[in-house]
Amino acid sequence: MSAFSEFDQNGLPADYGDPVRYFVEHPETKELYPQKAIYGIARNLSQRDCPSATNTRKAIEAAGFVIVDSKDELAVSPKFYDGKGDLEGKVDQVTINRHERSKKNRDACIAFYRQKNDGHLRCESCKFDFELTYGEVGTNFIHIHHKAPLGNLREEHLVDPIKDLIPLCPNCHAMSHRGIKKGEKTRSAKELRKIRLD
Repeated sequence: MSAFSEFDQNGLPADYGDPVRYFVEHPETKELYPQKAIYGIARNLSQRDCPSATNTRKAIEAAGFVIVDSKDELAVSPKFYDGKGDLEGKVDQVTINRHERSKKNRDACIAFYRQKNDGHLRCESCKFDFELTYGEVGTNFIHIHHKAPLGNLREEHLVDPIKDLIPLCPNCHAMSHRGIKKGEKTRSAKELRKIRLD
């Protein structure tokens, strides 16, 4: 219960990100709190070894608390939405370094995988085909993923479009990079297939 009070006093810890899907129901007020934040605060307050974060939901349910899945219920608490929304669209000027990509390499990668897949261009991880799903608007739409991220390299280099590139849908492409620090290897299409839950 002290984790709920701590959350009420200090709000969402900065390193927990926005609540996404699972929420813990306060046993008395029935208000919804982000599961990971409540669990993290409880771990810090108890100062003892607790189950890993992957078992967060099980640990909270085992303690007798109700978990609300926002896919099943509208889990919007006044803590996160006060009915007013927030301003967006302010223009900020940002200077970034962008690593140039080669259209020639992209086209060669697409041609190779199209031929490999009997004329279909699909994600090499989840096999999603934009053209089969969306028709003409999905034709030739795919992200081309660099197996060795360009951001890890200090200078331009020769890229082999067959060995160094692979087509991924935007979801798999994002997941290949998610949580990967600069300099680390991204997740391969095979690794992504292994961690998928469906």
